[in-house]
Amino acid sequence: MTGEFVSEGSQAVFVDPNLEGCQVTFTITSESSMEVIEGNTCGYGGLNANITGTYHLQE
Repeated sequence: MTGEFVSEGSQAVFVDPNLEGCQVTFTITSESSMEVIEGNTCGYGGLNANITGTYHLQE
């Protein structure tokens, strides 16, 4: 995933110019966690996988 992210407040959005309809949204939900929502057409996680989920910073 390379390119520009558009951010506003606690949210950043990436739109892949090479994949029609591909959008990934990153939302900071606390000081140590972030929610990621990957659009259906992206495929960044690989075959039958995606990067959608909640990620926590390990202490």
